[in-house]
Amino acid sequence: MTDKEFVKKFPRLDVVALIRGESLPHQFVPEQERNFDAGFMPEATGYEVKCVEWIDGKKYVVYK
Repeated sequence: MTDKEFVKKFPRLDVVALIRGESLPHQFVPEQERNFDAGFMPEATGYEVKCVEWIDGKKYVVYK
């Protein structure tokens, strides 16, 4: 790896800012936002009923 490739892959960090505790801007993008921006929508999968629970006379359906 050449020096130029290394600098491009790992940009310089402000070491003084890190020591002082100043935060650097991060590049994190949540998965949902990244997929939406890329135009990718996951397939709609159907839910299946796992069981039916009766608690204090009230019916609860548990899905999987």
